[in-house]
Amino acid sequence: MFGNISKILEMKKQAEEMKQKMDSLVFEKTIGGVTIRMEGMHTFRQVSFDEEYFSRTSRSQVEQDLLAALNAVMEDMNQKLKSEFSQGLGLPPIPGL
Repeated sequence: MFGNISKILEMKKQAEEMKQKMDSLVFEKTIGGVTIRMEGMHTFRQVSFDEEYFSRTSRSQVEQDLLAALNAVMEDMNQKLKSEFSQGLGLPPIPGL
């Protein structure tokens, strides 16, 4: 009975350590002159545009580049999360995810 409790407590500790590790990561992606910076899990910290971006870009292109950069930085974060989660459990990376 107490063995199960200690296993649960150890898993909780590992989950908290993984969360702290992920919260300290920084992800940044630039697409078409739009840079998105995200810190930790899903916290966007900065959106920036290169110097001449708006003078050469249409509104629809701004929207497309912004969405592409947001999606790219989220994908980087998701890949890192999957990798860390697999390593934390001692599992091989999950193919296709």
